[in-house]
Amino acid sequence: LSEFGGYSSKIKEHSFNKTKTYGYKFFSDNEEFKKALLKLYYDEVIPAIKKHSLCATVLTQVSDVEDETNGLLTYDRQILKVEPNEMQKMANAVYEAYNNI
Repeated sequence: LSEFGGYSSKIKEHSFNKTKTYGYKFFSDNEEFKKALLKLYYDEVIPAIKKHSLCATVLTQVSDVEDETNGLLTYDRQILKVEPNEMQKMANAVYEAYNNI
């Protein structure tokens, strides 16, 4: 699985471009962004590991850049959009799926 995700959560006070936004799926609420991103992993990525022996994944962006607001961190690196413990729990589920192939 190459680049995937592209889920956009723009926090205007912490964005480079106040008017333009780029992403594939937009969320006005950061909580909805977090739920959708984790759902993507749990409902699509992890089952693909188990069913199709998916061997690698690449989340599109760690942080927002200019017009793209689909990172885990805002452009100014001040806001983390998904709590580390939530990402760690998901990462553990990914590792477990790989280890059980």
